[in-house]
Amino acid sequence: MLSPGQIIDGKYRIERCLAEGGMGAVYLGQNTRIGRQVAIKVLHGVLAKQGVQVERFEQEAQLLARIGSQYIVEVLDMGDLPSGDSYMVMEYLEGESLGERLHRRKRLEPDEAVQIVEQALTGLEAAHGAGVVHRDIKPDNLFLQRRPEGELIKILDFGVSKLQLDTQDLRHSKLTLNGTLVGTPQYMSPEQARGHETDHHTDIFAMGIVLFECIAGETPFVGENMHDLLFKVALEEPRTLASLRPDVDPKLESIVRRATARSPDNRYA
Repeated sequence: MLSPGQIIDGKYRIERCLAEGGMGAVYLGQNTRIGRQVAIKVLHGVLAKQGVQVERFEQEAQLLARIGSQYIVEVLDMGDLPSGDSYMVMEYLEGESLGERLHRRKRLEPDEAVQIVEQALTGLEAAHGAGVVHRDIKPDNLFLQRRPEGELIKILDFGVSKLQLDTQDLRHSKLTLNGTLVGTPQYMSPEQARGHETDHHTDIFAMGIVLFECIAGETPFVGENMHDLLFKVALEEPRTLASLRPDVDPKLESIVRRATARSPDNRYA
């Protein structure tokens, strides 16, 4: 744990811990040279000594810098603490995650849900254009930044993202072995749940699930346990939006159905 008042790299002063999890912690900090508030993500000490985890951490920063979109959280700097723990400096965002909003309000009006998803899709379009697949799109990774001119959606956490492979990007493919599940089961595509190769269509599927949840108040797949849930995602058709919201516009129902088509080729490109 970093302590309030601690200085990193001679310019980042720690103010307080914002969140902590199994992989690391995020702190509110201040760049003392320019007076800007920042978020500082630190990889936990044990993980910082595992080569593949450090590579993932560095890859996340590199991929975020590669995309460069206002709808993607901005990385400003990265480095290593004297302890050897890696850290990443990002823009500090005020607001709430979509997950927090859904927890508070249960579901959203369709117009609000569509506006949020449209912004997120613009960010994903930039990521996919840079050859980056997120692979863990879900409400907790969509942040609604509060601004005077209106909310702006920011996509967070590219920690399990990958580059769509070309001959210069083979190193990144080794960070996740074929057959290894990555992502969050409720938002996984069928190919993800089976441990198959993924591409940008996987993110489109997840966005369809997010739109469904925003409007219906729950995800289309439910299971008695994780195994049952993964089985249903991999092999069954999702519940229809109209089955939970009969009042929904048929055009919106059609959009969700296409985005969550079982075959990647039948989803939006």
